[in-house]
Amino acid sequence: MAVKIKESAASQQSAAYQPRFNFGNNPDPAGKQIGTIKELIAELNQERSDSSGSAYDIKSLGTVLRFLSSITGKEYRSITEIHPLSTLKTIKLLRRESRYIDAHLIKLLEFPEGDSHGTMDFLTMPSSPEGEDIKRQISRIITGLETEIDHVEIEQINAIGDPRKLRENYRRDTNEAVDDILLTHIHIEDELMKDANDYLAEKTRQFLSLISPLKREPRAHVATCVYLKILDYVHRLHFQLATKLSIPHDHPISNISLSFEKICADISTQLDRDILKDTNFLSICEMCDFCNRHMDPLVEIVTKASGFDYDNRAFKQDIDRAILVMLIYLGQAKLPVAPESKPIGIVHVVAAFASVLHQRINKANLVKRSTKYTPRIDPQRQLDKRIKEATQYIPWTVQYLYSERMRWYLYAMLGRKDMADSHKALQLAQSELIRDIFLSLSPELIVEKISAYRDRMIQAANDFVIAHDRQHIRYEKIRNYQPNT
Repeated sequence: MAVKIKESAASQQSAAYQPRFNFGNNPDPAGKQIGTIKELIAELNQERSDSSGSAYDIKSLGTVLRFLSSITGKEYRSITEIHPLSTLKTIKLLRRESRYIDAHLIKLLEFPEGDSHGTMDFLTMPSSPEGEDIKRQISRIITGLETEIDHVEIEQINAIGDPRKLRENYRRDTNEAVDDILLTHIHIEDELMKDANDYLAEKTRQFLSLISPLKREPRAHVATCVYLKILDYVHRLHFQLATKLSIPHDHPISNISLSFEKICADISTQLDRDILKDTNFLSICEMCDFCNRHMDPLVEIVTKASGFDYDNRAFKQDIDRAILVMLIYLGQAKLPVAPESKPIGIVHVVAAFASVLHQRINKANLVKRSTKYTPRIDPQRQLDKRIKEATQYIPWTVQYLYSERMRWYLYAMLGRKDMADSHKALQLAQSELIRDIFLSLSPELIVEKISAYRDRMIQAANDFVIAHDRQHIRYEKIRNYQPNT
């Protein structure tokens, strides 16, 4: 009977226990409640399910504290230092969600550095069942953090983390607005467009210098929530800056002077219209038949463009791969792929095959090392798996390898490599700026600064046009990918 009384008392004590450092308990929207890591450790030890092993101490929280420090910019070294209650709740939540899978979850969440490109692939495409469990854990952390974030601010954070709103789409819209100004008044005068790219890159660097240093979001739970929402985007920006939008250790491609006269003449005769190397006259659905009908001249041009030996047998085996590379390129360039649309020219076809051949010879692999959830990937094998429908997804790094090389060859054969390089410098300046703005992790600051940058770039583009006395010249933008009637 005495034992039953003791169990009943323990049960009553357990029922009455209310953890202080759980999200949802003791809500503190004003941020006035405080506590210490010492008090948090005491609560963690009180909640231990058994007495085996060592008690929690600050070393037990070391991985989580280092991660949180990288997000907030604050140090967490003293157990008696006072912190907002929401900070201590964040520490406890991260500790609880990561403890069953050792440090691997926190390692995946850390700021990208060096060769972390495999993590980007993991975050942007489906993975193993174990890997998908990890993504669900990340989602659970976000859900926990959102418990004590205002609904209006959650909507703002969601917009920041949405690629269709304040991430890739906002940057693309900004650049399209600038391009509209420059193409309207300058058109395709390469030397002047190169100067415009250099001018805009310098204005971008000046804008970053003007707003630096950016103040970090002070609320740990909000900063962590924003960071996890943009985690894949942070890795993508790191990738762009780490690779300098190139393929490391690959041999450079310069402008290439090749003759397309024979194949252009043959196709012009067949179609009864003038076809140049860059004339858009093919749909993606017609590419396979076109390659089979014009195999010999295409093999010859691909060989000369790449500098690698090529033959009809290898070309025929590469047709499906080249079509897939073309689809990746068209998708990234936002060009139409409907059967009635014809955005492809001869030079595009040659560039796609050259990209496939170049990769097979050079065997670049941007994911140098595997981790628990991010294996190394063979790029050509990934294309083949997609062609055979063994997978619906191509890793982001593989898409980059093939589409970037295709662009290299495309610009080189059009004699516009210098123009492409100047545009790349602008893209890198933008990536650095956007990375720093987003890593402030402040919802209000992110929206404010990317909006201010857009206004600054549109003004800079107009200023450049006026400075070169081109404001009175207007070109009509025509992009016709439909078949001639």
